[in-house]
Amino acid sequence: MRIINCLLFILASLGCFSQTKEIKVSMKALKESKELNDIITDIPKDCKVQSYVVSYKFGNDLREYTCITNMLGGDVIDMMSKKAKGYSFFIEKIKSGCENTPKGKFKITLE
Repeated sequence: MRIINCLLFILASLGCFSQTKEIKVSMKALKESKELNDIITDIPKDCKVQSYVVSYKFGNDLREYTCITNMLGGDVIDMMSKKAKGYSFFIEKIKSGCENTPKGKFKITLE
């Protein structure tokens, strides 16, 4: 019984910490986006993002890029715009000077 309680506690804890919010974005909206808060609307427009991490799957590899700006990098947009509908990538570790900066991971899925 103790083992079952321990396992349930661990699974509940993991569920609390894995906060992934899914956002669907059209190819057109992705190409027109200039700043991160253009696609992640949880970030207030007056909040300037200082850095974030973009991760995506490339073949069998997982690639991560740290962006030290609030702008969406042209390389990131070019690479993602070549992907098929339904492809997804992640944006996480968003840092800014604002108190209400969203925490967790965002899964961006292309429509």
